[in-house]
Amino acid sequence: MNKKEKFSFLKGKGASVGIVLCFVAVIAMVGTVTFRNYKKNMNEQIAKVQQETEKLTKENDAAELVIVTEAVKEKHLEDALAHLVDMDTTREIGTVIREY
Repeated sequence: MNKKEKFSFLKGKGASVGIVLCFVAVIAMVGTVTFRNYKKNMNEQIAKVQQETEKLTKENDAAELVIVTEAVKEKHLEDALAHLVDMDTTREIGTVIREY
């Protein structure tokens, strides 16, 4: 094989391989951005709930919260509930209703 000859499995496929690699890179970047935005939105929602809870707790002895979110995975819901339970202002979480 000459130095100028390409490997047989790559003959005429350079552009196709390059395009496929670009698509894979774009999919990876979109997935990363989507996951970051999801975590950011969850943290913002938790902070908002905490602020509302503190506000209502100062005004009254107890408050009832109803939180409606988009469909989430069970693990993420459990994480959010764990954060709510750890808050100083949370006395109890009486009922959790899920829609599947």
